[in-house]
Amino acid sequence: MTRPKLLASLHDVSPITLAASRAAVSLVVEAGVPIAALTVLVVPFHEESVALADHPAEVCFANAGIQPYGFVPPAWLLSREAAGVVAARGYAFVERVAGILVEDARHARRLIGWGSLTRIEALATSAFAWLQTRRRAADTRLAIHPQDLVRARSRRSLQRTLARLVTKLDPMSYRAFLELTTLTAPREPRSSSEERRDRGAADA
Repeated sequence: MTRPKLLASLHDVSPITLAASRAAVSLVVEAGVPIAALTVLVVPFHEESVALADHPAEVCFANAGIQPYGFVPPAWLLSREAAGVVAARGYAFVERVAGILVEDARHARRLIGWGSLTRIEALATSAFAWLQTRRRAADTRLAIHPQDLVRARSRRSLQRTLARLVTKLDPMSYRAFLELTTLTAPREPRSSSEERRDRGAADA
């Protein structure tokens, strides 16, 4: 029987986070996740200069000879207008809080991530991660940010979470997962209530 998948992703990789990003990669690999199964999300521009309509990220990628595969907005949130622009670009997927969206289907609903801006946030998200690892195995997205390694609590929680998940989930990159899922599994459409929730979060 095929086991559910662990989709580990490293966010906010940029020139100013390279050292912390390397440390995060080492931590993930030491936990048993092959480097080929780690999806890296690159930020090739300064956030204050972003203008989605001008697609500065795509210009940077094109200059580097890289073809973007998917789109993950900051905090997984998009305004209605930005979502329309992203949809028109034809990415293979867009990731939101509710899951990885491919056309009208949603995959890998479960999401574990950390907030490390304050001690309380680190404590709360570490507790949430602990609870999620006790649930029945399911396709799970594990979102890692370089700053998660700064706070000792978040770092320890990340290590414990990885140690538990790799025993019951098979690590896989987003690309490999979506190629497998869209070919072999029935689509899991989003409900109208979930669509309304996404729109409400985007408009907030």
